This record gives sequence, C-alpha cells and structure tokens, in this order.
Amino acid sequence: MSNAVRDNSSFDDNEPDNLPDSSDDGLGGGSDGVEGVGGDEGDGDGDDDDGDGNDGGEDDDDGTGDDDDDDDDDECLASVTIAGTGGGKRRFWRKPNGAIRIRAWRPNGRPWGKRVLVQADQTRESTPFDAVCWGGNFGFRQIRLYYVGKDNVLEEMTRPNGGRWRKGNLGKSKYKVGKNSSLLVIRTNGRTRVRFTNPRGEVRVAVSGKEGWSLQKPPKK
Repeated sequence: MSNAVRDNSSFDDNEPDNLPDSSDDGLGGGSDGVEGVGGDEGDGDGDDDDGDGNDGGEDDDDGTGDDDDDDDDDECLASVTIAGTGGGKRRFWRKPNGAIRIRAWRPNGRPWGKRVLVQADQTRESTPFDAVCWGGNFGFRQIRLYYVGKDNVLEEMTRPNGGRWRKGNLGKSKYKVGKNSSLLVIRTNGRTRVRFTNPRGEVRVAVSGKEGWSLQKPPKK
C-alpha cells in the first residue's frame, strides 16, 4: 500500500482554474457556497458537510442523508491526504475494486462523512491518483482529484468554490497515460500542473489555463 500526504498551507490563491467545469456554478450563497457561513460546520470549505442544508449531519455530502458506509470502507490499496491551512484534511483512497473514496476531518480533528467519489467502473485498474487543494481561510475552497479513467485518459474530479463535486473538463483533452505512470499534481502561479508519463514513456505536464488545458514538456534540469 502506498500513502502520500501533502501540505497545501503555502497555496494562497483563491482562484479556480477558470475552466467551464471548474468555475463558479452559482453555488455562491448559503450553505453551498460562501466560505464559513450558512450550514458550514467550521472547516471553512463552504459546504454544509451533510448534503441536507442543515448543520448537524455526518453523511457524505451526496444529498441522500446516508454515509454510504460499507463493510470494506477501510480497505485501501493506496491513499493520498491533503492538508489545509487550519488543521483540516481530506483523504482519498483506492479500494480493491478500483473505486476512489474521500473522507474529511475538520480542523479540530473531528471526522465527518465519507463517500465514493469515483466509481469502480470509471477508473483504470490500479489507477494512480493525486489531489490538491487551495484557497479560502482553511485551504479547501478549491479541491481537485486527478486519476486515470478506463480508457487510459487523464481525468479530473473538481469541487470548485466550496460547491459540489463534479467531473472536470480535463478528460475532454484526451491526454493518454502510460501503463506504469504515476501522477503528481502541484499548484503554482495560479495554475494546476499534473505530471504524468504518456504511453510512449515521455514525461508530460497538463497545465490548467483560462482557455482550457494545455500539454507541456517538463522543464529541463
């Protein structure tokens, strides 16, 4: 099992990636949008943490009111943990069936719901994955998860502006990922960069931008 922990406390930009599926979707008010108000329970990510618009829930933010608990929730083949600026964290892990789940902890260390974020039939077998967060008082206003889909294409799940999780636009670029590639995502200068190896064994970097994603070669050392 592989595990990675990333501290995002140095990420201080509040901007989304300015992509059609990674920008403000009208969830800017109430418990779904503005950070730290409405139903938010103190993690500053603008979400009411339980999907029902109230502030007492412990579920998975899918709006169903249940926690999606399974007997094998703790089975994990690989995991990535991202840390915000106030002590909160988000953990993503891959289950044996290939599904990717997420769980969150508030700044006080108290956990709240977990859920399946990417279904098993949407991921490549043994997909690599990585995540990043930035913005807001607690560092979770923007959250992104990157993984490889069934067709070996680099994919993205986005949680923009403290809103709801949804699939991002990166997959539309059809960047193919090699069989033995890992993924590494960083956020610098207002851009998200995802490093991977293509099927020809060449290292490439997908870079977010206002007009969409672009593919670049890594800088020479």
